[in-house]
Amino acid sequence: MSFHHYLNNMQLLYLEGVQSNFHPDLLKKIGGSMVLAAKDAQHVRIEKDKYLGFIDAQRSLNERYNEARRKWKFHQTAIIKLIEKGETPSKAIYIYLGRFQSKPHTDNMLKSLLSKQMLDDGSVYSSWMVPTIKFRRYWNKGSRIMSDTFGAITTISVLFFTAEDWTKATPEEWNHALNAGEIGILVGNLAGAHADAGKLKTDMNYNASRPTR
Repeated sequence: MSFHHYLNNMQLLYLEGVQSNFHPDLLKKIGGSMVLAAKDAQHVRIEKDKYLGFIDAQRSLNERYNEARRKWKFHQTAIIKLIEKGETPSKAIYIYLGRFQSKPHTDNMLKSLLSKQMLDDGSVYSSWMVPTIKFRRYWNKGSRIMSDTFGAITTISVLFFTAEDWTKATPEEWNHALNAGEIGILVGNLAGAHADAGKLKTDMNYNASRPTR
């Protein structure tokens, strides 16, 4: 991979990270240019003292992009200056990231992080985002289903009978049980609607049979 191509991939990873809603600590753990994204995330995502001189505000997507590009330009210029002072391109990147307690990703690691994955709903994300997005969706799904009586009962019942050890169920076993829980919610709602309809019919029959004055 050429220096220009590598630097461009560093930029792509940085821009994705700094504009995302992922916590800076998570970005920092990924390393490489993501450490720069973690450092700049708060500034790129939030405009300080926008209103009345002391109230912060979330930047719009377009504002985030423009600010992220501007911040990356600063980092890229610093790397280029190191090269102009006589450092090799790879050494310049190593030195600059070292200032932020990070090291460059290998070519293959960088390509892997930026490779695209399609999720079950057809949405496409860079690979580095996928585990967190799956966890968020799994957590939201679980919270919604387990807060419903029919959903919770169905989920736990399926988990108990299908998981090898339901107290230590794997994510796949939980997902299977939660899918059943969604059906449990639907069945419960249908049963409730049927019961309400039956009660309404009984009340109507009762009222119709009452003698009028």
